[in-house]
Amino acid sequence: MSKDFILAAVLTLACIILAALPIGPTVYAVRKVVFYLINPTANAFLDASKHASKISSSWHDLFTAREELGALRESVKQGHLESLAALVEQNEAGHDASLDVMASRVPALQQIKGLDFSLAAVSYRPAGQKNWASIACLRGAQGAELPTQGAVLQFYPQLDNFVLAGKMLPAEQEIGGFKCMEMLTGADYSVTVAIERTGEIALMRGVGHPGEVVIEYLPKDSQAQRGDVVVTAGSSWIAPAGIAVGVIDRVLAPSPDELFARAYLKPYFNLSKVEEVVVVSKHQEAGTRR
Repeated sequence: MSKDFILAAVLTLACIILAALPIGPTVYAVRKVVFYLINPTANAFLDASKHASKISSSWHDLFTAREELGALRESVKQGHLESLAALVEQNEAGHDASLDVMASRVPALQQIKGLDFSLAAVSYRPAGQKNWASIACLRGAQGAELPTQGAVLQFYPQLDNFVLAGKMLPAEQEIGGFKCMEMLTGADYSVTVAIERTGEIALMRGVGHPGEVVIEYLPKDSQAQRGDVVVTAGSSWIAPAGIAVGVIDRVLAPSPDELFARAYLKPYFNLSKVEEVVVVSKHQEAGTRR
């Protein structure tokens, strides 16, 4: 048999079989199968497209809100900076006015010969409990240069005079370009003092407490008592002699094996109101250095 005959017979048989089959139900069944296979996928694609559109819109809204928030922050920051600048300018103006008042009081110090006097205002107080009771940074009146050594005095209205506040720190201990003072309440401060009534000489030392300092190396039989006024002794160049320091609060009697007595002093210096001060330094002749 030839190949053409066999092919014709197969095609004829296939036609007879297809003619015998119910085509309508078969096509319907195929359509159902295709529908249930394709329709969920199509719906899923459609839903995914809708969600993608919503996500894209949400991202757009988010970026828009972020840009608006950034602009708002910049506006608020600029407003804060302007307010801060105005406050600084106002404070500096207030300091300048107070320094003018203090300048009128300085002549009372002129009786101490061989000294120079510089007016200064507190511009910065380092944070932290220890620093707050120890350090204050100053700016000279009208931008004047301040010395890097010398005593710092504060005006005390109750005495109508200046009292000891601390000493200037060396140039290498500047903070942020400001020259700084070490306040007498700081734990690293010490100065030689005298009990005004008895003439006894001792060493006063800060303890890091804002309202109290300690006096050490008083004579074992010291006559110092509560209420005695303490002034600087001037035996070393930390402060000139005769500057009021404070009043003795209590005296601790020494034990039998101790060589010295101690006392605690309430300083006149007001830590919470240290704003304008006077820096007292040794007079410098032309061509000499401090």
